[in-house]
Amino acid sequence: MRQYGYERVLRSLILEEMERIEKNEFLVRKVQKLQQLCQPEKDWILPMEYNESQLIEIHERRRNVVHGDHFGRGKTQSIPTIEADLDFLKNLGRYFFVIVGKRYKVRLLAEDE
Repeated sequence: MRQYGYERVLRSLILEEMERIEKNEFLVRKVQKLQQLCQPEKDWILPMEYNESQLIEIHERRRNVVHGDHFGRGKTQSIPTIEADLDFLKNLGRYFFVIVGKRYKVRLLAEDE
């Protein structure tokens, strides 16, 4: 560990755990786990305010597209909220990099404080 430094080892372990969670968990449950583990503090400057109901709505739209009757049977469906959904998810990713970094005092993104 001395050879690699504490921050580097911790960062590697966090990223490995995030990858494991990414492969094996329902998105909303993943986010709930991260929220619970990191417990953002009110004075933290964050890239967005977390909105679980918006995440659930996005997940439901995705599930309907992937598992619903709309695709694969000659029908197509547009997702009118796709741009806003993608922006939300991009910002949510940044949000979690920031709160994980702040909670565990490790720099995961160049722009986190």
